[in-house]
Amino acid sequence: MYHFLVVEDEKHVRDAVVSVLRELNGEGGVYSAENGLEALRLMESREIHGVITDIMMPIKDGISLIKTLYKQRSRTLVAILSGYDEFEYVQAALSYGAMDYILKPVEHSQIVKIYYKMLRQLKSRESLERELADTMNRLDEIRPYIRQRYYFDLIGGRITENAFEGIRPFLGLKMRNAPIRIIVLEIDEYESGLTSGSNEESLSLYTLTEIMESLVAEYQDCDFFSLSSNMAAIVWCPWKDVQETGQMVVRLELLASELAELYKVVLNIGISEPVESPFDAGRADLSAREAIHYKLLYGSGQIFAAELLGNDNVDQEFQFDTNEIIESIWLNKPEHAQLLISNFVNRIRLSQGKYRLTSIWLLCQKLLIDCLMILERECGDWFGQKGSRLLATNFQNYSIDDVEQFFRQFVTEICAQIGASRKNDRKKTIHIARQIIEGRYATDLSIEKIAKELHYSPNYFGQLFKAETGMSVNEYINQVRIQKAKRMLLEGGYRIGQIAERVGFGDQQYFARVFKKVVGCMPSEYIPQK
Repeated sequence: MYHFLVVEDEKHVRDAVVSVLRELNGEGGVYSAENGLEALRLMESREIHGVITDIMMPIKDGISLIKTLYKQRSRTLVAILSGYDEFEYVQAALSYGAMDYILKPVEHSQIVKIYYKMLRQLKSRESLERELADTMNRLDEIRPYIRQRYYFDLIGGRITENAFEGIRPFLGLKMRNAPIRIIVLEIDEYESGLTSGSNEESLSLYTLTEIMESLVAEYQDCDFFSLSSNMAAIVWCPWKDVQETGQMVVRLELLASELAELYKVVLNIGISEPVESPFDAGRADLSAREAIHYKLLYGSGQIFAAELLGNDNVDQEFQFDTNEIIESIWLNKPEHAQLLISNFVNRIRLSQGKYRLTSIWLLCQKLLIDCLMILERECGDWFGQKGSRLLATNFQNYSIDDVEQFFRQFVTEICAQIGASRKNDRKKTIHIARQIIEGRYATDLSIEKIAKELHYSPNYFGQLFKAETGMSVNEYINQVRIQKAKRMLLEGGYRIGQIAERVGFGDQQYFARVFKKVVGCMPSEYIPQK
């Protein structure tokens, strides 16, 4: 049986989550704690496989608990309970290994989903550990994995000369301590129609890598290394002058043609500049990967030699005004926005390589950020769920066709979200109300003033707000004020009376009462001990 721990200072929330978990996991496998310190003490005496913890708690909060588990390299899975306005804390928790989060107020279905997600990961981990134990007993089968690790150690500068000579016979390497080139082979998943991410297509990618390995095995002076499901490397260490690449280029062209003809696979191939020995492999690997990046300018399915790229002609900044695209999105005209995007991409296609890759990547990133900004203004909830993931998009791995496909699809999705948001007047009204509260929480704010500004009666506006947020306007105002107060307390340098005044409480005693009701302790108790 797996054991789960619920860490929450609010008893009714804690009891609700515990109740759902016990329905799913059994009475004996679910424990609870009121704060992070109590949770850590309990975990010293019991094996806990999964933790669901609140963020804001007295004594030891959820972030501190997660940091402690992270430093201990704990294998315990962690999910967090978060309020709507605690997204920065959610980001911090995720950076320390939290697997997911649940927004308050907590719903039964959310607990069920997070339980089964934890269960899947736990079972997957156990399965993987059994497989690894079994694999260690089969030396021949693990040899490819050792080769992969060897390659990454080689390009990372972690192979000594003695280790290099000692492991060559075991791995059957042709490589010598002599000049080399590295050739990186990348299966373009988008161009090859392998973009769904299904198990079947993942298996196809690994199978294609094995096919490439069997073909490259016939090459003299070459060692093949599988790097990932869609990427491999060849270390070429010829006996002749390493500068002579003509014969190798012919082989690679035949390899790409065979894969395209038989398996409909588009292959991008990057050839590094020569380096003096395998101990310079890190520089060669980087050179080959950077060469492949030029698929953005020249298109996929080609051989890119590093020494022929990045010359003096490629030195101009790429200029493009994104304002017209953003205006079309705001006007909810996806077709016009997509046309403008196609014009943007076609300028890159027709550039003949005269623009810097970095300036194109930066412009793509700017267009993405501009799109996300309008999305945040119009559909704050949707942005909060997906914005951070989209910001991590790495356009260096994209071809020009990938860039066009990404933005055309993204624009369609944004316009659909904006259209749905604008049709829902209530959500829009409450979103504006939240913005008003966030912007003017330190003033003499009231339901009457907000309702008047939004052209509603106070009574009707209060009903709308509570139906949408689950709390009254005054409760929400106090929540925002208390969150701001907590940040000021953590920053230090303010007296409690100053904090009360700055966050909108005219009466320090009333501030203390509200703070204790929301946080569970007095403001003076919340200040960290130095």
